[in-house]
Amino acid sequence: MKKTLLALTLGMVFGCAQDRSTDDFKKQQAQVQLAKISAPAGRYSGVLTDSNGSPLGAMQMNLVAKMIAQNNSDGTAGTAAATLVGYIDYLNETSPVSFVTDTSNYDDSTGNYNAIIKITSNNGTLAVVQTLSLSANIRNGVMSGGSIQSATSSSNILNFTLTKDGASLKEVAAKVHGKASSSDPAANQVNSYLGTTTFKSTGESRPVHLLILKPRKGTAEDFLNLVVPVKSVAVSLNYGGALQLIHANSSLDLVSNSLTGTGVFNLGNTNNGMNTTNQLNFTLDCHFENQNNRIRCQHFVNSGTGLVAESSVDIDPLNSPDQPDHSNGRAAVRKLYHAYRSQDVVDTKTGRHTEKRVSEVMANGKASSGIDLMVTYPARGTAQEIIDLFVAPSEQNVIVTIINFADDPQSSQEIPIQNVSWNQSSSQLNGSDKIPLPNAGQANLTIDCTNFKSTPTHDSKEPFTCDYSSNQGGTFIHFTGISNLSNVNASRRK
Repeated sequence: MKKTLLALTLGMVFGCAQDRSTDDFKKQQAQVQLAKISAPAGRYSGVLTDSNGSPLGAMQMNLVAKMIAQNNSDGTAGTAAATLVGYIDYLNETSPVSFVTDTSNYDDSTGNYNAIIKITSNNGTLAVVQTLSLSANIRNGVMSGGSIQSATSSSNILNFTLTKDGASLKEVAAKVHGKASSSDPAANQVNSYLGTTTFKSTGESRPVHLLILKPRKGTAEDFLNLVVPVKSVAVSLNYGGALQLIHANSSLDLVSNSLTGTGVFNLGNTNNGMNTTNQLNFTLDCHFENQNNRIRCQHFVNSGTGLVAESSVDIDPLNSPDQPDHSNGRAAVRKLYHAYRSQDVVDTKTGRHTEKRVSEVMANGKASSGIDLMVTYPARGTAQEIIDLFVAPSEQNVIVTIINFADDPQSSQEIPIQNVSWNQSSSQLNGSDKIPLPNAGQANLTIDCTNFKSTPTHDSKEPFTCDYSSNQGGTFIHFTGISNLSNVNASRRK
């Protein structure tokens, strides 16, 4: 029994001594390796370029040889290993961003250096860890053939050559500043495009200044945006008149050469309170063409409305800041429609309805030879006009003037009706007004028109019919508009 205990005790002592010997050996080996990898340690600096060789900014890497604790496969703490850690700084035009290699390997026999970089990107509430791989060869104080790319997906490949104890980061950045490729959406913080938007509702085109904005966060995520193919951006569509449609939640995909995004626009009083929709949800779907020098976009507003506009914009070689269009929007538009008094006649045999021209005697005893309708569309600011082109408001205020003609032009009467609503979707004009009378009373006027399809910029050739009534003398007039008289300042009746 005593012999057994003695054997066990000796075994345990021998085992502990063996473990200590193994640990000591590993530590000695780590120290030897640390000495080997310490040779290239130091500060390296140079220019970071894209795959085409265009400079992006200044890059600096401090290589530090140090012992890093390694975990065993079971998660327990293991012995420290010699590692050549890279502390990286990148500077383009503003403050530098910094990050550190996660793991690395240096082969002192070949000079090859490989490292893994992990950077967290945050798009809204979602945080995603992106993994980049870095490789280079270090010999004679030069880090050459350097490249950085995504370790998990296709991406841009960034290249660099760094020199040990070279110029400072700021000195390198000063030489690089302003040399980034203007046609590369990933190279610049703001990319400017100029062109036009054509609206489906009317076929009209308006100039637009499209900006792709890549907001800097002052973190390593700014560097990540140079590498990964899909990056978060904001898109601004400027139409002047203080109207900028911001698509804040946008993505730029450099693999599919696409740009997509969404944005919300609050109407407020943009449509004089007549639009029943208080908020517009814009969707943008764009593709790059001509080596990223042109973008073609499709615009959608709210769900289920379909395509509302298309844009084509070309790169602004000066990449100039946004300069608003100083146009004053649309002036008030007046349109005069010639009409005739009509009566709906029904054929008793066929039941067919026809419009028959009739003449009536006006209240002043003069014979009426016709009636005209003048519609005044109020002036619209640039912002109001553009929003109307994207999505026509359900209703707008207009002014309708009834011109009641007699054979004697001097006896013609003009009766303005101020409170008239024009519903473009239903092609209706409906309104009423009260006009004071000399005897302290008032005339109550109403007008109802159907099939009124003309707009401030488009004349419909289809006839429309109106009913006008007044409580004075039981006046009721049914008339049909047949044509637009283009010059409202000309004599209305000759």
